[in-house]
Amino acid sequence: MNKEELIYIIKNKSECEYVEYKDSFYSDDEIGEYISALSNGAALRKQKYGYLIWGVDNKSRKLTNTKFIYDREVNGGESYSHYLSRNLGPSIDVEFKEELIDGCRVVYLEIPAANDVITDYKYVRYIRVGSSKEEIRRFPKIEKKLWNILNGDEFSVYKNESPRQDLTFKIFTIYLDAYNIAYTKENMFSNNNMLTENGKFNWIAYMFSDQFNMSFKVVKFAGTSKMSEFVFRKEFGNCCVLKAIDDLINYMETVENIVRSYFDGMKSSRRDEFLFNKRAFKEAYVNAVLHNDWSTRTGPSVFLFKDHLEIFSYGTPLSVMSKDEFLIGTSKPINPELAETFTKFEKYEQSGRGVTTILEEYNKSVFDFSFENSFTVSFKYNKLAFWDEVSNNDVTENVVKDVVKNVTKTDEEVLIELIKKRPTITINEMSQSINKTTRTVQRIIKSSNRIVRRKSRYSGFWEIINEKENNN
Repeated sequence: MNKEELIYIIKNKSECEYVEYKDSFYSDDEIGEYISALSNGAALRKQKYGYLIWGVDNKSRKLTNTKFIYDREVNGGESYSHYLSRNLGPSIDVEFKEELIDGCRVVYLEIPAANDVITDYKYVRYIRVGSSKEEIRRFPKIEKKLWNILNGDEFSVYKNESPRQDLTFKIFTIYLDAYNIAYTKENMFSNNNMLTENGKFNWIAYMFSDQFNMSFKVVKFAGTSKMSEFVFRKEFGNCCVLKAIDDLINYMETVENIVRSYFDGMKSSRRDEFLFNKRAFKEAYVNAVLHNDWSTRTGPSVFLFKDHLEIFSYGTPLSVMSKDEFLIGTSKPINPELAETFTKFEKYEQSGRGVTTILEEYNKSVFDFSFENSFTVSFKYNKLAFWDEVSNNDVTENVVKDVVKNVTKTDEEVLIELIKKRPTITINEMSQSINKTTRTVQRIIKSSNRIVRRKSRYSGFWEIINEKENNN
């Protein structure tokens, strides 16, 4: 590692499973324990190296000009570096290095990730858990996961065979045609990372197949937590993952994303306020799919509450990158081969724009990294989308500084907007969107001279006609 790489780590990486900062701390054996923990942490997070760095404050990451002395002897004449190497298993070549950065002395160890076996110190294996160095035997799930990684047994959507091999791809080929992606029967699977090394369908093929038997849930609660009254549960999926994602995102945009309009009389302009930012939601949900741990056989879920929504997925981006790397938009999904195919359908940008898009609308607090094997993104609702929560004074202060007039849409107008966005919307979905009973929705439609149902009750669609057509 050169000086520029060291500076990059200090500036961009907080302490994590494979990075530890110290001021001038030294303890003959505890440093050896940290080497074990960081070596194992690097393997767990799929990094080539772990880093133990002296001369950096662990909170502010400001340089402290360390006084740490490593060129010394222990046990009556043995060099400290040799002492550490001798007590590490398997042996690691411990080589202390130092740099002068902005006039401050920095000492560091670049520690190879564990390979084949878990790294121990004096026959005890260590790992970083949160901000603590712990014996790995106390965390059997982490130990099992690490052994799986070292043995090459970790679940992979690319390497693991599909649960079934009798797959069909009718919906997937429709997407290929829609996005003008050239393919033949001979290259469709290999070009889209759908085959294992022995030519069998893998989990990526399973996910893009018509037989993908997993649901993507939207669950609504009346209050602000899951302890509140359950309202409904809606499921998408049991089909090609591309369609499942599109159906769920379309539902969230056209049914759940309430819009209210404000009219500025001074400027003769209208401003629409949405419940949540649809671009940010789309990016967050696709990110959840790509970072999901599919070995759980559970897709990401959306939970709707009175004041916010949550996107929950198993797995976490911190398994392959640090929190800082994630927040600056580093593109490193847990399932890279799946992400590669997603880019063809404009579902994912490998530039890392997804997180940046979210942070353009919300702050970093929307990301919850507190759980080891799951990840949650939370968006607070825009109160300006609720008439019952916004007073005229709030509107005047937050929307425009001039005279502002609220224009309340009739229920019929709201239904017309929903139908224009999605003509196949159901009565139940209209009911959920405008917070009215299905009977009330039916009554509004019956009294409307603009909303018309075409074809049969079960396979039809809604059509909006203008008043002139109706009069004629």
